[in-house]
Amino acid sequence: NAGVPGWVWEDGDRASQLEAIYNKRFNRLVRTEFDGSHLELPGLSKTLTLPNGKVVPLDRSPHRVNAVWRAILTGNMLMDHAVGSGKTISAIAAAMEQKRLGLIQRPMFVVPNHMLEQFSREFLEAYPNAKILTADKKNMEAKNRRAFAAKIAADSWDGIIIRHSDFGRISMRDEAYAEFIKEEMDELLDAWLAAKANANEHADIKEFEAI
Repeated sequence: NAGVPGWVWEDGDRASQLEAIYNKRFNRLVRTEFDGSHLELPGLSKTLTLPNGKVVPLDRSPHRVNAVWRAILTGNMLMDHAVGSGKTISAIAAAMEQKRLGLIQRPMFVVPNHMLEQFSREFLEAYPNAKILTADKKNMEAKNRRAFAAKIAADSWDGIIIRHSDFGRISMRDEAYAEFIKEEMDELLDAWLAAKANANEHADIKEFEAI
């Protein structure tokens, strides 16, 4: 039976034992578990009104609060949740918590073009007291973009919501772009040197050198 696909998993005890042996001997990567059950999420509404008028509760489901906690700890993540599982609320709550904790200042949400109004509405339904700024068509007209950028910098917004197509029209200063690239390269160099210093990290060295 050892050659039959899935044989290892047919017996729970056998699967657990072999998994433990494999992890002890070969696996050097352990996935971090993020538990956000302690989060209180002040300001978050208890319910959300859907476009069809239905009122649904904003429950503290584990995958949502865990996503928020991961965003707080890492600052960079992918919410690969199923459609309808609450990614929008998780992203909004993550930004609100990071701002409340002083980790970020003016969170910006770049949304699909057709989602601008819906996202803005759901933001305020989730956090009724939030101070948001929406980059509507008028704000994104060529003659108004500079004033809109100044408005972003002049206040402490909880959320700045902008269409994907309009986001590309807000350019970054050449100096700021060059500084960003330098920081990224310095970080890669430090990681490469750390990997090279460890004789057991040959795979990581090859990955860095490929970059």
